[in-house]
Amino acid sequence: MSKIFLDTNFILGLLLANDSTHYKALKLKETKKIFQNDCYISNHVLDEIITLTSDKSDYDNVIKTYFMIKDNFTILNEYHISNFNDKVMNTYYKFNNKLSFTDYSIIKVMKENNIKQIVTFDKEFKRCEDIEIIT
Repeated sequence: MSKIFLDTNFILGLLLANDSTHYKALKLKETKKIFQNDCYISNHVLDEIITLTSDKSDYDNVIKTYFMIKDNFTILNEYHISNFNDKVMNTYYKFNNKLSFTDYSIIKVMKENNIKQIVTFDKEFKRCEDIEIIT
């Protein structure tokens, strides 16, 4: 099994039938057998998922989403990395592209945890040479 990081847009695509990436995420899950790997997210990704799910869905679905994530993925605590925010900002300076702070934090978390692959629909990750994008 490989270690794979799951980006917010992939998880939301799977969970929300009204999301523009829903069918693409379902197909990707099946064709790439995503869940036959060790799947990881970070606290920042969890925060995004819960926030965006609450914007697009009801309270019960938000609760179900949280427990589905907690029960099926490893949630990495990025704040165990010393000077984490400073390191993320250094990555931000290095790449200087359209990725968000959370996306840069994903890059840092992946490197710190030796995760080489990410499932994402965000094309900006292609600029990161050390990361293989699964799409």
